[in-house]
Amino acid sequence: MIGFGSLQEIELDASRFSDEKATRVVAEVVARHAERRRREYRKTEKPILLGLLGAEGYWSDSLPWYEWMTEPQILQPCAEECGIPVYELANVIAYQIRPNNWQVFSWIGVALEGRTHEHRLGLAAALYRSTLDDMRKTQRERASQAGRASGKARSENVRCTPEIVAKEYQILMATGTEERNIAAKLATRFNVTSNHIRKLRKQAINQT
Repeated sequence: MIGFGSLQEIELDASRFSDEKATRVVAEVVARHAERRRREYRKTEKPILLGLLGAEGYWSDSLPWYEWMTEPQILQPCAEECGIPVYELANVIAYQIRPNNWQVFSWIGVALEGRTHEHRLGLAAALYRSTLDDMRKTQRERASQAGRASGKARSENVRCTPEIVAKEYQILMATGTEERNIAAKLATRFNVTSNHIRKLRKQAINQT
């Protein structure tokens, strides 16, 4: 199980709950609705520059599944497919699936319990829609800035050094890349092995 404060999970891996059948069934539905919303968002999304080589990518690929699920129009149909009240779904996400922003789902569960779901979801949408949009705009801008900064670093110094590897780890994690995948990405970028990248990162950590 992934606990509070763990590394963010871009796509929900329902197989983590193989020993908890009820949670796994809900997690599979949640994962499906989150990825459906990601695909819908992509239809109108413009690519941004990512990485040292300035390759085009999509900001939506870096947004964790649980951020999509905070949208009322996604949470409600997901609860209907699960066959449970929406406040129960919010509680399952908060306390059983446990994403990094579990407090948001805990609040939603408390707010929705005992009230008419559609009415409460409408109020919730009005309350945090503008905040959600502002947050996503800021995240997109940061991702784009990180891509431009990494491109500049590439043009100034193409050597694969401990300092550059450490910096690129920070940039990639900031734009949503899972840490376990970074060594392979950098190995391809610098035309070296993944073990060499990990060794350089370890050197950088030991130097600090």
